[in-house]
This record gives sequence, C-alpha cells and structure tokens, in this order.
Amino acid sequence: MVLSRRVLNGAKVTTRSSHTKVTPTAGGIVIVAATVAGTIANHAIMGYNDWLVLAGGLLLATVSFMDDLHPLPPLPRLIVQIVAVSASFWWLCYPEAAFLYVAVVFGGVAFVNGLNFLDGICGMLGMYSAVLIGSLWFAFTYLAPECPESQLYTNLCVWMLIGIAAFMAFNIRDVIFSGDTGSVFMGFVAGVILANLIISTRSMYFLVFVSVCFCDTGLTTFHRLLSGKNIFRPHKCFIYQRLVAYWHLPHLAVSMIYAVLQLVIDAVFFCIPDSYRTVYLVAVVLALSLAYAVLRYYSSESTRRAPAK
Repeated sequence: MVLSRRVLNGAKVTTRSSHTKVTPTAGGIVIVAATVAGTIANHAIMGYNDWLVLAGGLLLATVSFMDDLHPLPPLPRLIVQIVAVSASFWWLCYPEAAFLYVAVVFGGVAFVNGLNFLDGICGMLGMYSAVLIGSLWFAFTYLAPECPESQLYTNLCVWMLIGIAAFMAFNIRDVIFSGDTGSVFMGFVAGVILANLIISTRSMYFLVFVSVCFCDTGLTTFHRLLSGKNIFRPHKCFIYQRLVAYWHLPHLAVSMIYAVLQLVIDAVFFCIPDSYRTVYLVAVVLALSLAYAVLRYYSSESTRRAPAK
C-alpha cells in the first residue's frame, strides 16, 4: 500500500512541468510486462545475448521504478544505463571493434535518455514509440529478413506494440504517465533492436527512424551545453515542450505532430531505392535542423515579448 500510494502521488506540477495536474506515474510497467511476455513466448529462439539484453532491461526497469517512487541522483542511474548497454553489446568488445563498441555504448545511453524525455507530454511517448517499433518491425520483415535476429525482433515488436497500446489507453486521457519505468526500458530495448539492425546491415540510414525526436533532443542538449547549463537538470527547452508551454498547443496535438511527421518520413524512406537512403537521411536531418532553428527562434521571441506576470 505504501508503494502504491507513492506511485499514485506521481509526477507533481513544477515550473518545469508540461502537465498541469498531479499525474500518477509508473504506467510503463505494462510495456515491460508485454515485452517480458514476448520473450517468454519466443524463448525457443532466444540466444544467450538475448537473455542478457532482457536482464539489462529489467535491471533498468527496476532502478527506474525505484526512481519513480523516490527520485534517485542522476549518477547512479547513468552508471546502471552504461552497464546495461555495455553488457548488451559485449560481443563487440574486441580490439578491432573498440571504436564501434564505445560509439554504440555512448549512443545507446543517449538513446535511452532521449526517448525517456518524451514522457512528460500526454500521448508523446506512446505515439512516437509506436511509430518507431512499427518501422523496426517493417524493416526486419521486408528489408532485412536475413538478419540473424529478425524473427525474434519482429515478434518482440508485436508484443511491444500491444504493451504500448495498453499504456496509451490511459496515457492519452492524461490518467497516467509511463514514468522512467516504461520510458527507460522502452528506450533501451528499442535502442538495442535498432543498433542490431544497423550493425547487421551496416546501414546507418536506419537512424532516420528516430530523426524527429533526436534532432530535437540532440540539438537542445547541444545548445544547453554551449550555454553552460547543466544538461541533467529538468527544463522546458525541447521544441515539443515549447509548443505546449509557449504556443499553448494541446498535448495530443503536439504528440500527433511528432508521430505523424516521423511516420511520413519513415514511409518515404521505405518507398525510395536503397541507393538514395543515405542521402535521404542527411536531407531529413538538415530539414529538421532548420525547422528546429526557426521554431526555437520564434518560441524564444514569444517568450521575450510575453508580458511579465
């Protein structure tokens, strides 16, 4: 009962919040449960490393659940993330792949946190993750069926989509947030699947699947670093937060904009020839970066012009 009361007390409203009322958290447990059920259903085709990835994900989910109950310092959470990602790609840990291993670990930790940031806007995490997982399912089914883990990953994607749908049934009505329990776990598992797709096919252009989210989070984080700000402190600087806070767009409208934009980008990606996909990724990143700069400028202008309260 004590644990449940703490979870139900949930995310309080602060000056950095995008929500306007105290909202229960840790709803992402259903995503964790659905993924675990998927691994059990597919245990016959899971290898040693797959079980290691699941163990890492459950470790992250456990620590994140503790963080949802009582906030933990950033450093211990970061260390656990590094350990989980490092262990999941231990098979890259040999001298010839040292640079790739470090890049994957760094990118994996960044991916986990990038997806985690989306949880503060109702519908954002669920909608965007559904597009991401759906695109990964399509890629493994039709573009890379020869990958060693394609059958397992396509099956897991279906189970994860079931968990996302169950979570969204409540999240889009502002009933509950995922909390770090679901968002960190989702970021970790999706990141591992995406990384394995890229490594197996040797095709960086699959990063287009997260271009909308990570152009926003990446450029915002870079801007805060240049400004000398602590990137580990909560803030309202992401574009999707500014659309809600300064332009007063509804949460679901912002969530749909991000999800639909990513869906359109992914659909075009699947329709063009393979030889054009790298160029397409570069063009998408440049276009999104330009859009980011414009939106950031005008949201900053609206902030400066807003009358003092």
